[in-house]
Amino acid sequence: MPGPSDYQFGTVDFRKGNGDVLVYKPRKAGGRITVPVTITNNGPKRAFYTVTVTVTAPGGISFMKTIQTSTTGVYPATTWPQEITITEKTDAPAKNYTIKSVDVQRDER
Repeated sequence: MPGPSDYQFGTVDFRKGNGDVLVYKPRKAGGRITVPVTITNNGPKRAFYTVTVTVTAPGGISFMKTIQTSTTGVYPATTWPQEITITEKTDAPAKNYTIKSVDVQRDER
């Protein structure tokens, strides 16, 4: 099974939820800023995750985006790749965007 590094998302910016959630540095794709995220269930039971990331843009504007794992959840020892997209188009390079905060909610079932 692929692990977080197998997705080649680059440099980890935040590590949250006991290391289950890795948030990577923002990147630019198609004129939009995206933030790659991997969720690895390091627990013994299937888990459902809600991850909220706040990204600060040039000029101090902040965007808060939330992703959730699917209805089947993430099984133990499995990694789930996700991507957060800032929908506003920009000419600013991705390096000018910073991750301000990451909140993780995990529900085991």
